[in-house]
Amino acid sequence: MANGRMPRYLCLMRMKRLSELSPLEVGVIDHVENPEAVMALIEMGCCPGESVTVAHVAPGRGPMAIHSCGRKLALRRQAAEHLWVRMETPAGAEVGTKSKVQGHGQLS
Repeated sequence: MANGRMPRYLCLMRMKRLSELSPLEVGVIDHVENPEAVMALIEMGCCPGESVTVAHVAPGRGPMAIHSCGRKLALRRQAAEHLWVRMETPAGAEVGTKSKVQGHGQLS
C-alpha cells in the first residue's frame, strides 16, 4: 500500500448472500447478519470461517441445499439471506472467465 493502491488480492474478493449463490459455487461464510434468525444453522456448524458449497437451488424463491461441515443441509432461501459468503478468485485468475469445476466437468 506504499503507492496508495489496495493490494491485488483484496480487489479479487467479493461478498454475496448465500441465497444469491448458484449450484456448485463455493465460498467461506464471512458473517451472519441476524444470528437469532438462523440459530439452527449455526448450531449445525454454519459459522464464520466454514466453507460452503451450493448443491441444489429450487426454482423461484424455493429452498436450497448446501454442503457444509461434512453435511448436506436444506434451508429456506429466507434463512440463506442472513449468511454472507466470501467468494474468492484465486490470484492470477481473471474475474468473469469460464473455468472447469474440478470433479464435475461443468463450466461455471
